[in-house]
Amino acid sequence: NMHDWMISKKRFWGLALPIWVCDNPNCGHWDVIGGREELKARAVEGWAEFEGHSPHRPWIDGVKIKCEKCGSTATRVKDVGNPWLDAGIVPYSTVKYNSDREYWKKWMPADLVLECFPGQFRNWFYSLLATSTMMENIAPFKTLLGHALVRDEKGNEMHKSTGNAIWFEDAAEKMGADVMRWIYCGQDTTVNLNFGYNVAREVRGKFFNTLWNTYAFYINYARIINFVPPAEPTPIEKRPDFDRWILSNLQLFVKKVRTAFEDFNIRAAVRAAEDFMEDLSNWYIRQSRRRFWRGDDDADSQLAYETLYECLYTTIRLLAPMIPFVTEEIYQNLVRSFNPQAPESIHHTDFPEVKENWIDEELSAQMKAITLYNGLGLSARERSKIKVRQPLSRLIVGPASKIDAEAARRFADMLEDSLNVKKIEVMEPGTASPVSYGVKPNLKTLGSRMGSRLKDLGALIAQEQSYISERRKAGDETFTLNLSGESIILSKDDLLFEEVMPEGLVVADEGSGWVAVDTVLTEDLRLEGLMRDLLRNLQVMRKNVGLEVEDRIALSWNSNDNRVGEIFNRWAEFVSSELLCTEIKQADEIENSQEIKVGDLTAQFGMLKTGKLG
Repeated sequence: NMHDWMISKKRFWGLALPIWVCDNPNCGHWDVIGGREELKARAVEGWAEFEGHSPHRPWIDGVKIKCEKCGSTATRVKDVGNPWLDAGIVPYSTVKYNSDREYWKKWMPADLVLECFPGQFRNWFYSLLATSTMMENIAPFKTLLGHALVRDEKGNEMHKSTGNAIWFEDAAEKMGADVMRWIYCGQDTTVNLNFGYNVAREVRGKFFNTLWNTYAFYINYARIINFVPPAEPTPIEKRPDFDRWILSNLQLFVKKVRTAFEDFNIRAAVRAAEDFMEDLSNWYIRQSRRRFWRGDDDADSQLAYETLYECLYTTIRLLAPMIPFVTEEIYQNLVRSFNPQAPESIHHTDFPEVKENWIDEELSAQMKAITLYNGLGLSARERSKIKVRQPLSRLIVGPASKIDAEAARRFADMLEDSLNVKKIEVMEPGTASPVSYGVKPNLKTLGSRMGSRLKDLGALIAQEQSYISERRKAGDETFTLNLSGESIILSKDDLLFEEVMPEGLVVADEGSGWVAVDTVLTEDLRLEGLMRDLLRNLQVMRKNVGLEVEDRIALSWNSNDNRVGEIFNRWAEFVSSELLCTEIKQADEIENSQEIKVGDLTAQFGMLKTGKLG
């Protein structure tokens, strides 16, 4: 249904039509030249200037031939062929279709055609299909991936005249070529891409900074203890549960990326990478920080370094086809700096293959539940307005399933550490949330509907609050009440629900379970909270005075507040390990002291470098 095509265009670019028309206005004879050799034999001028060039304008226009009818000169018409016809015969014009048919068969059909769908489906895509059907009655490609348009950040077309066009050189310089590639790779190809510097800034902050900071974390700490990855990796069964979890997720990540690439679904690969980096950076590293501090004589610390290296090395090889420059930079320092015998470039390494024996689906599912409960715990803390540095006595977990309950018990110490609670209480799977709901009629929806009976309905709703609350927690969307013998069906939009928390608890829940934090603070808990606030300020002080992460210090303090002394008496070992203190002492005079205030507590502190870790 494409109908006729205009095969010629009056343009400069395109394959010059080989038609010469007599210059004599009284003749009008025209001739078609069959090839370069025929043109050379018949040329009467311009051949010397044309020779050595392709048959395109302007060179071809200078060649004149002799008219066979009247003997005058003939000049080529200015028209060029429709460029899509020329493009459509690429599978036949570029891979030896005429000279080596067996060679041509190795390349046909092509694996992939990738171009803008709105601009090409009636041009190049159609031309490819039509030409190949005519020539050999076969499809010229196996997969066609057509994408939508690139617009500006507001969704408008980019034009030089309107000033909203972004030139490639400017974008590459300001945002980076890899950032652009990641934006394109992560886009749903069926939707127009709104492209610009704000989009790039968001992508750089969300993904690239996470990747780079994770790599920098490993490099900085591995340098301190001179860690070198072992030639033979530690068997997976000899790794701690937490390491086996991230390595299991790593293999699931490899599997997703390989599948995505094979299906030409690059967006799925981008999403898998972003999810894995979230697990690696914001969960694995955050929960393993103390393991990285223990040094080269600690076996568990060595396993943490080995696991993180494996994750980084695999990740950059997976991402190299999408972000070749950043991954190359990381590879040179991560791998080549200590192993000059490694392949010269990351693009010379093998693409990762799935290690099926590393995958532990149950462990991955359990850790997914733990990250869920951790998120709910943080949400509950936020609702209680109690910061995470303030220890709490307990976290109650209401798991939705047996595997979630097992996970909460298996990794209770992880939740305790992350959420800063003293103990975890795990309820039986399916235990209802302790939240109840206060229920009132929604006058906006029920006023006109109930009229004079609205007051009676309001009294009935108040009377049936417990029933409605329980059914709401069970997931019901409608509620049937009996008003003077008539059944009244109310939707959840007809009611206003207000959460009522149990005394001393704050609850956060969703369909996959719930958690509750105990908000009752004892004096011991308050003092420990002060200690953690003070520790955070001292860590900031370390950075501000120019200390490196591996520098050991002697800490001096002075205060009239007895709580400072009690904090250092009770938590000296913990504070020393966190600050790399070789000594904590009270002093009357402190050189270059700094004042730190935490709530109503005030103290003077001084730090003196005494050596380095390792």
